[in-house]
Amino acid sequence: MIINILGSGSGLPDPTRNHSCLLLQGTKANLLLDCGEPAARTYAGYNFHPDHLDGIVITHFHPDHAAGIYMMIQLLHISKRKKELYIFLPEREKDFLRSLEMFYLFPKKLPFNLIIKNINQVSEKFEFVQVFENDHLKQYSKFVQEHNLPNSLKSYSILLQGNEQKLLYTSDISNIPRLISQTGYADIIIVDALHPPASQLLPLLESDSTIILTHGIGSELENHLKTRIYQNVMKADDYQEIIF
Repeated sequence: MIINILGSGSGLPDPTRNHSCLLLQGTKANLLLDCGEPAARTYAGYNFHPDHLDGIVITHFHPDHAAGIYMMIQLLHISKRKKELYIFLPEREKDFLRSLEMFYLFPKKLPFNLIIKNINQVSEKFEFVQVFENDHLKQYSKFVQEHNLPNSLKSYSILLQGNEQKLLYTSDISNIPRLISQTGYADIIIVDALHPPASQLLPLLESDSTIILTHGIGSELENHLKTRIYQNVMKADDYQEIIF
């Protein structure tokens, strides 16, 4: 399998980086993991056939991970895609379908069948993909409850099984030890290096895993990396290619 990092930036727009988006290319399926802006423009630069992509998996509904999905659907529409497209969402699938109508992306007028599923069903279609719920959105619990909002605070990390290796994409996360206790150490870990405290990230750096730091880097970790060189650690870059 090949992972192309189409976007490695944080939630703060950066003129030098795209927002979160990974392109997985494998013998079994081609998937987008998250779809932050400008996913459609970046994806279009590869000049793939309109039917190349099999599905899109959104880990959570922060704009820097999901706002590019409308342009991605528009790209596939204008490109006259024919093959069905699966989209796996963390919550509110019916609300998402209604939002497409607001953008005049009427599902019944698309030249392909759009299949919307909950992210917990992704393994039923793509068996090499596993998802693990994380606590990134729990910070909004009190606000959601006080205002009686329908948000269910769902956020996920993704584990991919290659032929001989495993790759873990943490997405945005606040509790790394809990995730590792569920997944174990993967061969390659693409980890959010901005939200978790450095004390949670340092054990990863000392592990045998290849660590790719994405989504920005917290100041404490940045200072630590100035004093220590790790052979297994690198900072993510847009258009970076990872083979596993």
